[in-house]
Order: sequence, then C-alpha cells, then structure tokens
Amino acid sequence: MIDLPTARLRADILHETRAFFRERDFLETDTPLLAEKVIPEPTIELFPALFSNPYGEDRELFLLPSPEYWLKKVLKMFPGIPVFQLGKTFRNREQSGRLHNIEFTMLEWYRPGCNYRDIERETREYIRAMADFAGIRVPDFHRMTVEEAFSRFAGLDLKHLCDDPESLRRVLSERDIFASSSDDWNDLFQRLFITLIEPELPSQEPLFLYDYPAGITCLAKQKEGTQYRERWELYWKGIELANCYTEMTGAGTVKEFLTAEAVKKEQAAVIKVKPDTEYWRTFETPYPASSGVALGFDRFLMLLAGREHLNEVIYFPFTP
Repeated sequence: MIDLPTARLRADILHETRAFFRERDFLETDTPLLAEKVIPEPTIELFPALFSNPYGEDRELFLLPSPEYWLKKVLKMFPGIPVFQLGKTFRNREQSGRLHNIEFTMLEWYRPGCNYRDIERETREYIRAMADFAGIRVPDFHRMTVEEAFSRFAGLDLKHLCDDPESLRRVLSERDIFASSSDDWNDLFQRLFITLIEPELPSQEPLFLYDYPAGITCLAKQKEGTQYRERWELYWKGIELANCYTEMTGAGTVKEFLTAEAVKKEQAAVIKVKPDTEYWRTFETPYPASSGVALGFDRFLMLLAGREHLNEVIYFPFTP
C-alpha cells in the first residue's frame, strides 16, 4: 500500500506533469473511460460494462485500455492543437504483480506536425523535468534499433525474419523456446523478443528501442523503403515505460488495417467487443499528420520514488 511520502510525491508529479504540458500549449482533455465501440486490438482484452436502460434497450459498453480511441477524435476536432490526457485505463485478463495492475494511470499525448523522433526528444525533456523535481539523476539516454538488438543479443539477422514465420519458428526450436502450432508471425516474434532480447537490454540507462518490424500490427506509419515501422519503446531499469509511433496516415490505409484487425480480434478475443467499423473516418481530412506516446505513469512513479512494486505507488491495488 502507498505510504504518505509516496502519496505526496504522486500528487506533486501529477501536478508537475500537467504544468509541463500546459506550459507547452497542450490542451488537457478529459475523455470518457467508456465506449460502445472500440479499436480492435487482438492482444488486449477489455472489461465489459452494461448500461441498464430503464427507457429502452440495454447497451454493452467497454472500459478502454487507453484514451487513444477518443484522443484521435479530438485531434480531428481541433487539428493543429497538441493534446494530452492523464487518466485511468483498464486491461482485462492480465496478471497482477510487480509491474501490472488491471487498473492503472496512463499519460498519453499527441503533437500534430511531428514524427516519432520529435516525440522522443519531448519524452526526454519530460522525464528529466520530473526527475529533477523528484531529486533523481537520470543517466544519459541511449538509442538502439530492434535490428541492432537482435544482432547484438541473439546473433540474429532480423531482416531475414521479418516476413517469414517458418524461419522464426526454426529459430525458436533451435533455442528451445516453446511455440504453439497456432502462433502467427507476431506471436512468434514476441516469444523470441521476450525470451532473448528484453532480458539483455541495458537496465541502468534509459533506452529508446526503435524501428519495430512492420509485422507487429499497430497504427504506426511504415518507414519508407524498409520492413519497419516508425515506432519506439522506452525501457529503463528493465521496465517498459512508454510506446510511441508516427501515426499511420491515409484513411484508406487505416480502414484496411482496422478491417484486418477486426477479423483477428473476433477470432482471438475471449471478451467479444464491437469494433468501430467507421473509426477510419477519423483519419480523413482535416486529421493532422502527428505522433504520440503512451507512458505508464505508475511505473514511472516507481522509478522516481525508488520503489520496487506498483503496490507501493498506487492506492488500493487489485488483488486477484
């Protein structure tokens, strides 16, 4: 359970976070936690909720795993305006432990007219500002491509694995890593990454690991002339802190992507959802070219407070 000094630090960092973005002319949003239709994400299970309607039919809603669904609609409403949100998010069917709680606080922000490299710089500025306030020294940031990580830590040429699930499956077999016959390319890659790469990443210095294979599905722009997407994840002290990408552009491209994801979601989901089949229209003009990042606020606070477990920085953690 959180103690009083950590509770005070939490309150202060929430305040300082809002000040950081407001000083940079961001609009703080306050979007719903619930939606009737959602972005179909096959790897994330949602919490269903029931609106019991005394005047008509009941309606099923879903607690959202991030504010992304609504924030991108806000970008369409106010093109050219950077936005951020601090709020609760929810993930069903996940372990609760040192780095996981089914309800958690996320900081998410989007800036029009920029790409993932611009957001990387802004993320560095935010982390240093919060660390300075908390009296924590941040070591020098480092950068590494996913391709470099595979070569350095596993002796593998990622370019030759990007489009070939059978090659990935052979590598897993050679390294005695379990793989199910039903695993697709994405599943196989994640098994390899979590087993061979993630444990070897530098732990003391913050690391931006960037340019992930295009086979990892998300609404990220593909890096021109490559097999990769313009995306990075930030690791510090062995903890995944943030996920960023340059937004996929073109409503038609987004429609094609979301249609394929909806099929995967229907096949994979334990909790059946209603995909928003019209969400792609959000990306029509005047939706701006932009980039954004989602940062796990509770995990970040753990590092600032020198704690080892999420239970030490959140109020009333969930016990399975």
